[in-house]
Amino acid sequence: MLGAVARPSKYQPEFCRVAVKMARLGATDADLAEAFNVSEQTLNSWKKQFPEFLESLKAKEDADSTVERSLFERARG
Repeated sequence: MLGAVARPSKYQPEFCRVAVKMARLGATDADLAEAFNVSEQTLNSWKKQFPEFLESLKAKEDADSTVERSLFERARG
């Protein structure tokens, strides 16, 4: 019996551009996985396999920080 052959990845380089836009809008990993029609586990694998994809998600951290600052300032009055 031959060894199992891995299925080709659904990852495409243009996913980085989409991920940046979605991340800036506050998309979660679950949202991203749904948009790319993959599981969150696959999304996490892509983050490890494709450094440019992980980098594109830094926009999510920036968006989260902006929201946190805004909420903090609003709470302070």
